[in-house]
Amino acid sequence: MVHNEIKKVNKKLDKVMSLLKTLNQNSLEDFISEVEAKKLFTRGTTWFWTLRQQGLPFTRLGNQVYYKKSDLYEYLDSNMKGGEDV
Repeated sequence: MVHNEIKKVNKKLDKVMSLLKTLNQNSLEDFISEVEAKKLFTRGTTWFWTLRQQGLPFTRLGNQVYYKKSDLYEYLDSNMKGGEDV
C-alpha cells in the first residue's frame, strides 16, 4: 500500500522536474540584440559597454552582442527609484 503511494509521488515529482527543465530552456525570443536594445533604451554603445563591464551578462556572436531580456528587466527593476513604501 505505502509502496504504491511512493510510486505515485515519484511519478508526480518526475513530471514536475520535466516541466521545470522545459521552463529553464532558453529560446531565441528570450534574447535581444544590442542594436534593438539601443533603440528601445535610447542609449548608445558606450552605455551598454559600461553595463557589461559592471557585470551585465551578454553573449557575443561575431561582432554582434545579445542580451537576455530577463537580464535587462532585472537591471531596470534593480535601478527603480521612488514609489517605495516607507
